[in-house]
Amino acid sequence: MQLEAQAFWLPKAGNSVEEYEDAVAYSPEQNLYAVADGASESSFADRWAQMLVRQFAAAPPQDLDSESQWTSWLTPLRHEWHDGIPWDVLPWYAEEKARQGAHSTLLGLAIYPPVPSALKRIMRKLAFWRSDSEDLPTRPYTVVTVGDTCLFQIRGGELIESFPIERSQEFTARPILVGSGLEEENPVRIFPPRLHKGSLSPGDTILLATDALSFWLLERFESGARPWELLQKLDTQKDFTTLVGQLRKGKTLKNDDTTLLRLHWPTSRLSTISGARLQKGKHP
Repeated sequence: MQLEAQAFWLPKAGNSVEEYEDAVAYSPEQNLYAVADGASESSFADRWAQMLVRQFAAAPPQDLDSESQWTSWLTPLRHEWHDGIPWDVLPWYAEEKARQGAHSTLLGLAIYPPVPSALKRIMRKLAFWRSDSEDLPTRPYTVVTVGDTCLFQIRGGELIESFPIERSQEFTARPILVGSGLEEENPVRIFPPRLHKGSLSPGDTILLATDALSFWLLERFESGARPWELLQKLDTQKDFTTLVGQLRKGKTLKNDDTTLLRLHWPTSRLSTISGARLQKGKHP
């Protein structure tokens, strides 16, 4: 059964839609999903973030753990970004800033077809597989990330995965970012993103969220709440707008561009899977 995917987003309060610098793109057919957060202090960051997610959802690097493939994947995007800047009409100070490049986080998720039960039994014997049930289909996934856009996995109503950040105190004002600068103008060492492999079971929900929402979710979780339940109940963009507005008004959510991509693998029967709860950011 195909995953259900729904994106929600809202610019910073007081900003227009045109000033929104997050980006989200996904391909349900290929099971590729991406979210990015353009850095406001850099130039044309919205365009760079959009380019990154669109390209990942269309054709990510074949080997997500290969530095050379990430280099090959990023280089044409950097040239495209550079060629799309209206250099001839920029004032000198804007041109100087643009020469430093745009910067953005990037989280990309690739979900693979279910693994047959017979193969899972073999892999388990070889200690290559961890699953709560052999009877239910399981879908492996790989998530790669640069920066503080996060993945959260919910199973049986519990948080079982938080990547790449596990505790709210780990957020910083200067996350690692993907830069658009051409090496001859703005040398940037290209390195593979952080990578994590996991698996989905029927009934699981995955939340991909930019930093403001990720921080809120972890902070609330650390205080004993189950904030993902509010995000799982969202039906429409209006619901998201209302929730974010309330959280911003209550000063519990930072006033920043806020983006959520929610994925759910529906099940037609009751699942007996129960995830081990992630205790205050610690893996089970």
